[in-house]
Amino acid sequence: IMAITKVTRHNTPAFEAYLSGDFTISDNTNTKVEYDTETFDTDGCYDNSTNYRFLPTTAGKYYVYHKATVHGNATQALDTVHIAVRKNGTRYETAMSTYTTQSLQIVTIVSNAIIDMNGTTDYLEGWAYARGDEATSVVYSARYKSIFGAYKLII
Repeated sequence: IMAITKVTRHNTPAFEAYLSGDFTISDNTNTKVEYDTETFDTDGCYDNSTNYRFLPTTAGKYYVYHKATVHGNATQALDTVHIAVRKNGTRYETAMSTYTTQSLQIVTIVSNAIIDMNGTTDYLEGWAYARGDEATSVVYSARYKSIFGAYKLII
């Protein structure tokens, strides 16, 4: 008689976080976004209160996504917006929008990547940058569900 063993594999660790309110970033400055509310965090690997980073405890390849809506202040139009996923503090993946003939008041950008993580010291963070036609701040918007998340791929 042959025994059959059921093998269960999961896409974990995994998390998704979003902003509980608008998050202001300075004009023309790269800023780490403080995603402070978790939709889910399967293994407690996302820090949503201090460092705002994902530090998975299992080595492997992770699908990482970052979606952000950025808008100018009441009188400010945007000409450049980009978001980035940083691995260990270094830019890994960036999505960017630049407007040369017209400026926009609001823009949504999506970035995604597959990133190797070592399961001990590697961490991921979501960053944003915006430049407008005034030297004022811009707002990273919670209203349009700006999110940051990742999950381990089963390969």
